[in-house]
Amino acid sequence: MMLPTPVVDVLANLRQIFRSRNTHRRVLSATNLKEFKPGDYCPRGTILFVLATGRSILELKPEDWKHIRNGDSIALNLFLHSPFLPDVYLFEHIPDQEVRGQWLDKLPAYSGVLPSLALLPSYCLERIRSNSGMQEMLPAMRKVFGERLKLVPVLFARHRSLAMLGFSRWLNRRFWQDGLYHLRGSLSSAVDFGLKHGFSEIVLCGVDLNEKGYFYGPRKEKTTPEQDPDVAPVHYTDQAVSGLIPISAWLREIASREGHVRFWCSSASSTLARWMPVYPWPSGQSAPDDRNDPATPSEETS
Repeated sequence: MMLPTPVVDVLANLRQIFRSRNTHRRVLSATNLKEFKPGDYCPRGTILFVLATGRSILELKPEDWKHIRNGDSIALNLFLHSPFLPDVYLFEHIPDQEVRGQWLDKLPAYSGVLPSLALLPSYCLERIRSNSGMQEMLPAMRKVFGERLKLVPVLFARHRSLAMLGFSRWLNRRFWQDGLYHLRGSLSSAVDFGLKHGFSEIVLCGVDLNEKGYFYGPRKEKTTPEQDPDVAPVHYTDQAVSGLIPISAWLREIASREGHVRFWCSSASSTLARWMPVYPWPSGQSAPDDRNDPATPSEETS
C-alpha cells in the first residue's frame, strides 16, 4: 500500500535529520577543521544580498555593487568568477574536472580579508575526501581560507508536497539552529543563513532559474528524464526530479510564511519576478538585459 505523500514527507525528513547529523559528526571527527557555530558571523546591517550566478546579475551597475558592499552578502559556489568579494562564501564539492579546475584557478582571489567566513557543508567534505579527483580541493581551500573555513552541518529536506513544509521548518528551528537547511540546492541554505541571522530583507541576485545561462559564460545545465523537451530548460533545482518540489515553489512558500522578512529578486528578467518584487537599486535599473556576450559583474569591490 502506498502511503499518502504528506506521510512520506514526514518519514523522509525524520530520517534525514538523523542521517544528516550522523554525517556531520562522522566528518567532523575525521578532520581538524572547525565547526560552524551561531555567532561566527555578525551582521553589519539588516539586508542580506544572496549572490548567485544567473546572467541577470550583469544588469547591476557600479553604484549597485557599492550598495551591496554597504550591506551584507553571501556568495554561492561559482560566483567566485566575479571580482566582487562577498562577506560570506558558501560552496560545495565540484565533481566536474573542468569546472573544478576553473574554481581552483579563481580561488586565490579569496585569500584576503574577504570573505570573512567560508562555509563548506560537512557532507561535501566527505565526498571530496573520498574522491581522488576532488581531493585537490582540500589543500587549496585550507591554504586560501585558513581559520575562516568552517564545516557546517546541513539538514537535507525532502519534499514531494508543500503540505508538510511547515513540519520540516519546525525540525529546522527546533533541532538545527547550529546548521543550515538544504532543499534542492545551496540557494536554500543561503536563505536559511539569512533567516537565522535575523536579516529583515533578503535580496536574491542572479537567481534566474531560466535558460539564459551564467554571467561568466556557458555551462552545460543538468537535465532529467522527466523534463519535457518542448519546454525551455530551467535550472536543475527548478526541474521535476523524483517528484520533489522545485526550489521556486519552496521560495514562494517561505516568502509567504516568513512575514517578518521581505524578499526581493534583483531583476525583472528572473523567473522569480513573476511573483517576487524587484529590488529598488540605486541605478534605477529593472529591465532585462539581452546581451549575448560573456562578461563579469562590475569590478567594484570596496
